[in-house]
This record gives sequence, structure tokens and C-alpha cells, in this order.
Amino acid sequence: ELILVGLEWLLPVAAAGRVLLSLSLLAVPAAVWFFIRQANPGEESLAYWGLLLAGNFYFFLYGFINLQLAFALCFVVLGLWLCYLRKPSAGLWWLLLAAVTVLYFTHLMGFSVAGLVVAAYLLLNRRSAGEILRSGLLFVPAAVFYLLWSDHRRGHWTMLFQGLAWKAKGLLAVMLSYSPALDFLTLLV
Repeated sequence: ELILVGLEWLLPVAAAGRVLLSLSLLAVPAAVWFFIRQANPGEESLAYWGLLLAGNFYFFLYGFINLQLAFALCFVVLGLWLCYLRKPSAGLWWLLLAAVTVLYFTHLMGFSVAGLVVAAYLLLNRRSAGEILRSGLLFVPAAVFYLLWSDHRRGHWTMLFQGLAWKAKGLLAVMLSYSPALDFLTLLV
């Protein structure tokens, strides 16, 4: 919403909406490229798979633009975090803290995925206690926001558990676009 409000200062509302949609479409492959450049330098061509994620029109059809932007920001956060692990600095840590907090406000799913990836990497690679502490602290402000202002305080927990058949179908639906033929081809690839 903040991006759209900012764009409305410069453009008519319809044009601002188109720019936001374009940004959300282009941000995912660019962020995947940045992440892969940090995670596995020299293999940036793997970022082409980010086009597949960006081209999933399911998010556009149902209006989940913030989730699409959260995917992009999640890859940026993870890439910055890998930079931080390689060469720690106070400035980069503060930038990461801001990025993780913005990720929380973009979409809780992106924040959760970033947190899980960071935790799994730190624990599976047996990183130092200092790295674990400094990385964990990145997620504390957003966790506090969640605990203070989410609906769970009013007893409004909503959990949705789908059956096994629904989950199996979800695994087969790698891509949901306007073309069932393209979706099937994507599944084959």
C-alpha cells in the first residue's frame, strides 16, 4: 500500500497500479538473481527459475500482490544475510534489521520463510553462537509486532488444514496461469 500511495504522487492511479504490478512481476527474478549471486556465485543462470515463480498468475488473479513482493523481498533479505555472514558489519546488520521488518509488514508468509531458512541454515551448518544470536535478533522486532498487534490476542486464531488430496494437487500445480498447456509443460520441465 505504501508503494502505491507513493506512486500516486507521481502518476495517475491507474498508471500507479500498472507500475506496481510490473514492479512485483520484475522484482522476483531480480531478487532470485541477487540471492543466487550471493549463495552460489557463478551460477546466476539458475535465476531464470525465478521467472517461473514471477509468472505464476495465481497471485495476480487473486490479488496477492503483497505476497509476490514478499517473495522478492525474502530473496533479497536472504542474499543480504549471506553477505553479512561472509563479511559482518554493523551497517549491514542494521540494513538487514530494516529489511526483515519491512518483509514482515509486506507479508507474514515471506517473513516466516526467511526465518525458517535462516534458522535451518544456522543450525544445520553449526554456526557460532554469536552468529545465531545476531541473526535471531533480526527477527525480534517483527515478532514483537506480531505478538502485540495480531488477532491472536483477541482469540481469533484461524488455522486452515487441507487434506492430503488437496496437498498432492498443490504439488502438481507448479504454475497456475491462463494456459493449462503452459502449466502442464512447466510441470514436465
